[in-house]
Amino acid sequence: MKKKHRIALLGLEPGATAFLKKSLEDIIGDMVEIKPFLMNKDLRPMRRLSQDDLSIPLVLTNYSGFYNDAKIIFPHSEVFAVEKVLTGHNLEKLILLPVGEKVMVINQPKLAVVETIENLVELGITHLDYVHYVPGEECPPGVYTAISPGLIQYSPPAIKHKIDIGYRTFSIDTLNRLVTKLNLDSRYLDRMMMQLRLPLILSNNKLVEHIESMKLMGKEMELISNRVPDAIMSVSLDKTIVSLNKVMEAIIGKPSIQLVGKAVAEELLPISNEKDLLYDLDETISAKISLKGVPYLYNLATMQEGKRKNYIFTFKTTETQGMSGNTNIYTNQYYLKGYVAKYRFEDFWGDVPNILELKTKAQLFAQNDMSVLLYGESGTGKEILAQSIHNHSLRKRAPFLAVNLAAVAENLIESELFGYESGAFTGAKKEGKPGYFEMANGGTIFLDEIGSMSLSMQARLLRVLQEKEVMRVGGSKIMPVDVRIIAATNVDLKKQVTAGLFRQDLYFRLNVLSLNTVPLREFKDDIQEMIKKYLYIRYSFEVDLNNENVQEMLHSYNWPGNVRELFNVADYMYYSSRGNTRISANNIPKYITEEYSPDKSTKEQGLNNKLLPPGKREIISIILKLFIVRDGQPLGRRELKKMLLEKDLKISEYYLKILLEKMKKNQLIRTGTTKQGTKITEKGRRFVSGQENKP
Repeated sequence: MKKKHRIALLGLEPGATAFLKKSLEDIIGDMVEIKPFLMNKDLRPMRRLSQDDLSIPLVLTNYSGFYNDAKIIFPHSEVFAVEKVLTGHNLEKLILLPVGEKVMVINQPKLAVVETIENLVELGITHLDYVHYVPGEECPPGVYTAISPGLIQYSPPAIKHKIDIGYRTFSIDTLNRLVTKLNLDSRYLDRMMMQLRLPLILSNNKLVEHIESMKLMGKEMELISNRVPDAIMSVSLDKTIVSLNKVMEAIIGKPSIQLVGKAVAEELLPISNEKDLLYDLDETISAKISLKGVPYLYNLATMQEGKRKNYIFTFKTTETQGMSGNTNIYTNQYYLKGYVAKYRFEDFWGDVPNILELKTKAQLFAQNDMSVLLYGESGTGKEILAQSIHNHSLRKRAPFLAVNLAAVAENLIESELFGYESGAFTGAKKEGKPGYFEMANGGTIFLDEIGSMSLSMQARLLRVLQEKEVMRVGGSKIMPVDVRIIAATNVDLKKQVTAGLFRQDLYFRLNVLSLNTVPLREFKDDIQEMIKKYLYIRYSFEVDLNNENVQEMLHSYNWPGNVRELFNVADYMYYSSRGNTRISANNIPKYITEEYSPDKSTKEQGLNNKLLPPGKREIISIILKLFIVRDGQPLGRRELKKMLLEKDLKISEYYLKILLEKMKKNQLIRTGTTKQGTKITEKGRRFVSGQENKP
């Protein structure tokens, strides 16, 4: 009997390693003996290797990134870096995902994630926005769909839609190299080719079928995007939802990502009075139906592309409830145009107490219909907060319109806000035009920079607030509106009232519930995390900000442009770093580096209280005295900061960290483990008593 070739197979994940082992054994099991070795995250074997293990002549690495480590572990063996490809399992489901949707790709290690995405792109699945994810990492916000080659069980809890695309297998090139290396008969190569081609052929047939499906969906979406006020939904032959527009989403009460692929009966029957809706799909029909108590006229039509056939439902309201109803033509039409709020409270970043208090108040204010007035500097997130309030309110499924009053010419504000009738002025549309208040009916209108509004326009706005009705320019008909107003300003309206620039009665109407956004200079401790979070979400870029000069520059700068400016600086970091994750001073804009002064950073920017002694030596002395008060008991940084606040001494966490590191370096304090905390040394005691030189 011919002696078998011995092969070692290195892998990180048991399932994937076992799959590759079986794939080889199915083809050349009579010629090889395959021994799998699982590796830990440090790329070291999880069990001790024997001399017999180390004598295995050929080593296959599950990932190309293992190559160098494998050469170290098996110094006398030949190492093959395995190239892998997708088998085609469930790829048709990926094609049905919306264009541009963020999709988490789960694998380990990081290089395997990159390889998996490359495999998907090579197969032509390029319409998705892929997000890298290694098990154990924090789930990036705004991602609800995950795909993985065999590791879908590691999806974060926030993921709602999971697609397992099956373990990857050996590429043809890898199999060819293996047959050549082992000097096997050519029939094994033929067997390998069939083993690899079969799933890909089956997958290709599915892909062709779903390309037809995509063409059909394209025809449907052309209809859906015609800016009609109707709700539209496409259903497949097996009665699952294929696509739908925003108006239909609003009726069902769920986003399309949670509906596509679901049985239409599960979603519509609970809110419908028509039980036969889904059973007569062979003819074009028109009938009445009630959804959530609202009467609709629905039409059913068919569309076909090749062998694919879908059914298109169109739901049209049978009554116009007037301008005060939530299902009128304006609400549906402009909701479909995209006048929706994108942001929620989780998008309003910051973990300091005043930010958390602001969000808590805003969530409470969202639950009623009173006007809200937002005060804050430019770039502090007033519109994000306004959208979050809308999305947390009972109006969340109705339109949200944002208007920057300072950006609209004075002679156009009236017609933009209140609309105009045909012939109202030269250049007016023949059919007239609805204003922002009509478009936002049933929802929320955000009036940014309200302080720039003229007194005449303030009078008209006051009438809308008092009477809840509008009249178009050049018109004579008064129309009722149901709109919640959120206004914002970066000026002191009270002073403008005193100066006669803002109506007092309008001020009191708007200033029912007021909120003050927080400038970035008041929560500088969050700057590094916000930059990291922003760059990861926007570019999938994991940045290293551990450079001390970079940290001090970011903390010493005053940030007049607030969070908006911070994100601009983060963009600069990304594009100037050229892929280098470790950020240096060269990756900070020049206007910040030129303003930076080390003395200013440590003496002025770290402190935020006039009662704090001005010199660094005095500050260190105060901290050491707190250690002495503890009578030798350990003291952690969090507790130390709390004790300083009790003495009305406010020091940022960043600056406190710098001071403690300096004190440790000069042997004034001694740090242990997290539980042991930090203690004062004898040298530290002498420093307090004035017997020691300055650190």
